[in-house]
Amino acid sequence: MIATRPLLQGSTAGLLTAAASPTARSGRRRLLNEGRGSTTSQSSRRALTSSVPRTAPQVSSPSASSTRGSVAEQLEDDEAYSARIEASLFSLPLVQKLIALSTTDASASSSSSRPPIFKMHRPYGGVPPTSLQHHMTAGLMRKRTGFATLPLCFSPVGDSDGSDSISGSSAAPVSQTSSSLNPRRTYTIYHLGPSLCGHPSIIHGGLISTLFDEALAIPGFAAFTRTRVGLTASLEVRYKQFVEPHRFVVIEAGLEEGSEGKGGRKAMVSGEMRYADEEDGKVLAEGKALFVEPRDEKLVAMLRSSPNATP
Repeated sequence: MIATRPLLQGSTAGLLTAAASPTARSGRRRLLNEGRGSTTSQSSRRALTSSVPRTAPQVSSPSASSTRGSVAEQLEDDEAYSARIEASLFSLPLVQKLIALSTTDASASSSSSRPPIFKMHRPYGGVPPTSLQHHMTAGLMRKRTGFATLPLCFSPVGDSDGSDSISGSSAAPVSQTSSSLNPRRTYTIYHLGPSLCGHPSIIHGGLISTLFDEALAIPGFAAFTRTRVGLTASLEVRYKQFVEPHRFVVIEAGLEEGSEGKGGRKAMVSGEMRYADEEDGKVLAEGKALFVEPRDEKLVAMLRSSPNATP
């Protein structure tokens, strides 16, 4: 009696007195668990508690070995996916035609009866990872759901070795090329992942503008035979069709008439985007850019060290 009443009233003296009795200690534990003054029995409390769903289950931290294993599996999956995209890229009929007319070294002699028309190269392929980590398309967006593989580019041989691709003797006449390929134009092929969308299943328009800026810069920078670098002064893009993800697109680009002369500091380049796996496909977008060669040597040196520099 001494322990029961003061305890129910919350008396400090009662709590101290109750501590001396085993029965009171049991009652104290029950009351502390159920709330002061509660008359709910312990068995009833367990029944009520078991019926309430646990909204925050406890998750044990994975061990170091299991973490390494899951990361390794993910990396293997991504590498396998990238390898499949890369194989699909080189199996495109357009790429096969361009490879047949290309060399990987502009100075190498061709084994065929006619000289190569294009040089095949990978933009950003030789850039150190420390530089690529600060690059948008080749670094930040280089992932399974973005750009799973680097773009593949075919440039006129004259543009690659620094000679005049229009008046030089290395380029074959247009009539000698396969299908509608133009030996005076550059072909850059990209694979577009689903993370590059703006609206669902539609590639972001700003991303398309970025690709035009990069692809048009390849023949634009090549026109600056002294520095091989330039800056974008203006860029205009006209959108013709929605562009779908999980597709290959090709941007065909070339210098506009009057922009191919040597020694100038301005180059106007235009191009069109199509699906790379469609023969004579519809135009998805059109782009036009003006590039300017800088005069400041320090700026030139800085640009030459960037991932966008033309080899």
